[in-house]
Amino acid sequence: MRAEPGQDKAAAQDALAGLSVLMGLTWRHRADVQKVFDISNPTGRAQFIVWFLSHGVPEHQLQSLMSDEWRTKLLSPSPFTAVADLPYLGHLAWLARPDLQAAFDLSTPEGQQSLRAWTEHELSTGPHLQWLQQPASAFRPVLSAVQQRWRARPVTALV
Repeated sequence: MRAEPGQDKAAAQDALAGLSVLMGLTWRHRADVQKVFDISNPTGRAQFIVWFLSHGVPEHQLQSLMSDEWRTKLLSPSPFTAVADLPYLGHLAWLARPDLQAAFDLSTPEGQQSLRAWTEHELSTGPHLQWLQQPASAFRPVLSAVQQRWRARPVTALV
């Protein structure tokens, strides 16, 4: 949901509710992402969150800014489903992706087991999710290098 001239500013802010500050900043600064994900509805918001975690974080090198608490929550069993031992990230992905919903019927034990297996496979082999397997401190050198480049820039670069 992109704020257009004359659009209610409160409606635009409501769409960002439920997103972290990093998610909101990423969404606001990526016109391409805004075109794909309509965060004014729950499905679009869930799809954006899954994109952010699997693509936005590594693409924008935000790993060091994602707390270990986030990692623990995403890898822990989802509190919003009766499917035993399904990581929260797997449940979010299933909610956001119609292809996963079609492939994994969570009303059956087979569908539940298959989604757990898919989630574990994605977490262990998906390069875009490897950041979840490491503590935030593992990425601090990346942040330091960015900070050093920022500090070393010529002052005229701000003009």
